[in-house]
Amino acid sequence: MLLLLLIAKDKNDGERELFKEQKWKAVDVLIIVFSINIFVYIVYFLSRVHTMHSILNVSRPFLVHLFVLLLIVAFFRFRFKQSLRVLGFTKNKLKKIIGLGVAVAIINYFSFTVLYLLIGEPGTYGLQTIEELKSLEGLTDYMLYIFTDIIFIPLVEEGFFRGILYSPYRKKYGSFKAIIITALFFSMSHLGVGVLPFIIGGVLKGALYEKTESLIAPIVAHSTYNLFTVLAIIYLLK
Repeated sequence: MLLLLLIAKDKNDGERELFKEQKWKAVDVLIIVFSINIFVYIVYFLSRVHTMHSILNVSRPFLVHLFVLLLIVAFFRFRFKQSLRVLGFTKNKLKKIIGLGVAVAIINYFSFTVLYLLIGEPGTYGLQTIEELKSLEGLTDYMLYIFTDIIFIPLVEEGFFRGILYSPYRKKYGSFKAIIITALFFSMSHLGVGVLPFIIGGVLKGALYEKTESLIAPIVAHSTYNLFTVLAIIYLLK
């Protein structure tokens, strides 16, 4: 349904220099989204095969995000013919950008904690992460999990949700609506965990991307938030 909104004509020229430079169109977004969904279904069905289950159980998130990263890189190289730097990978004001990212992560985690205390079911905190941690066997599994959850997933997801999705919607509806739409996309990709906290997180990271014009800021916010979550659950498990 949200993808149908891309049918509208562009009304916004980008306003900010970063978004003026981003040249991809609605059709590019559609191709990328459908390609990702096809790959996710393939990996899911393979993981149900008995001989593949033990391998894909731990590595599935890594493989899916690796595919997304390679897909984005391929589109930039062969279709967009632009550097990934156009997403906002800049060294300008890096300390301020990182500081803002950490601050947003703290606000996001605090808001999630308040929501859980208000409306969450007792004993349900971090159930998916707990199950993932319990399924790990050996140092290699733990290293892959930490790398994937704290570094790789934030990099890839922000590259997709804020980097690829945001610009086309922004040019059609402006920054406010684009932030809301991409936040809804972000939350829908985490349906098994809970929607509302990820809508809030998506809005915060979208606003951060708009303000800083740097993808580094939402990546830092995403990574720091995931780190807080993993550390809190490890503490609870102990």
